[in-house]
Amino acid sequence: MTIKYVDTNGNSISDEITKSGNVGSLYTSEQKKILGYNFKEIQGIGEGQFTIESQTVTYVYTKISTPTIIKTSVIPPKTLSVKTLPKESLPETGDKFFGFTLLSGSLLILVSTTLYLLKSKKYK
Repeated sequence: MTIKYVDTNGNSISDEITKSGNVGSLYTSEQKKILGYNFKEIQGIGEGQFTIESQTVTYVYTKISTPTIIKTSVIPPKTLSVKTLPKESLPETGDKFFGFTLLSGSLLILVSTTLYLLKSKKYK
């Protein structure tokens, strides 16, 4: 007698087992656990007596469908460029020479003094 293990399409998924014995003696066949498959049905008689005729027992399995893995692409974040602005600060005391202010002040004093002196001479 022959024991076969096939998928639903009839493709062999495990080695066949051949058993022999005297006519009338008992035989048994076993359902296997096959990785990636679930047992569906048995075709033929799983336990019985050997006969003169050839006997075949077929265990049919369905393939376990693997979940579809969807790959998602990761978009890397954009690199931000940071512009560093120069730090603005108030000038320190004595940091800058104010030539224009000094010149304007001196000129104003000179003109005022000249006008004062001219007016004072007129009244004498």
